[in-house]
Amino acid sequence: MITLKKTITIKYKLAGSIFESINKLAYNTQVRSLGTTKTIVNKLLSNPTLLDEVLPIIIGNNNKNSEWEHEKLDWVSSIQIPISSSGLILDLNSIFDVGNPDRKERIAKYIKDYKVDKDITEENLAQHILKNKEIDPTDYHMYFRYTNARDFLYWLVAINSAQVANKPEDADKSPNIRFFLYDEKIARTRLLANADAQSKAVNKLIALRAKDNGEDILKNIAILQNIIPFEDVMDMSKEDIYLELFSYANNHSSDFLEIAENKELELQATIKKYIELNVLSVNIDNAIVDSSNTEIIVGKTMDGAILYFKNPINKGEVTKFESKYKSLKK
Repeated sequence: MITLKKTITIKYKLAGSIFESINKLAYNTQVRSLGTTKTIVNKLLSNPTLLDEVLPIIIGNNNKNSEWEHEKLDWVSSIQIPISSSGLILDLNSIFDVGNPDRKERIAKYIKDYKVDKDITEENLAQHILKNKEIDPTDYHMYFRYTNARDFLYWLVAINSAQVANKPEDADKSPNIRFFLYDEKIARTRLLANADAQSKAVNKLIALRAKDNGEDILKNIAILQNIIPFEDVMDMSKEDIYLELFSYANNHSSDFLEIAENKELELQATIKKYIELNVLSVNIDNAIVDSSNTEIIVGKTMDGAILYFKNPINKGEVTKFESKYKSLKK
């Protein structure tokens, strides 16, 4: 038997209106409700065992009376979860016990259905179930005993509500969203991942800057990622370019690392420069062509253009492009 500790906070999304800003103190003491809808009620009622097992724990009914089906519908339909602007913390601690008489057969069936190694540890089996996208959260009660049945049911309401974003970053995706779910452990994991990526990106930037051709590399990155307008980057000081890239590496670490480690960085940047000065152009089909003779297709994509430039057969044309670029750059 193991205990899985977990808390989720339902937080209220302020719309950021002028009225709310002026009345910030009042909003901090306000409580708003998240209620069930017909869709949520139908979702909960459609699970064959969920409410029969969880609801009696909450309302103290043994579900044996003749009015039980009516009581279930009435109770679930009238759920109103009070949430203040400081948030509502839900206790989702649960107990997983493969030997529990109420869940033993279900867990054994899960192991058989999903071909899980019979020697798997309880901890790994529990995580296997939780990470299995084929298992709906409304079925978690079949394998886990939640120590706070009401909070478990509230969580199911929240994750099935169109008014709740399941991640903080999704809170602004719809004006209908009033709340979002916040998991501190996930948030900390993301922060650590972001911090590691930022560290790698900045260290990569510093290493590139130290190279003999570091200034050219940084310019190429700035041009390819549109970090600095092309007409400005060629005249900017290397210090200013570095500062712009430092900010970019911090705020877009993964994108910076991807472009900085691109083996075709220099050639891609060259093609981009040629397009900017109309040595090459992009036609209506998004193919890269010779601006002097648009019938000459350099590449239907950037990858195609790179192959064109690398092909010895096209050496004469590539030299012509380079000469034209140098004359325009003066």
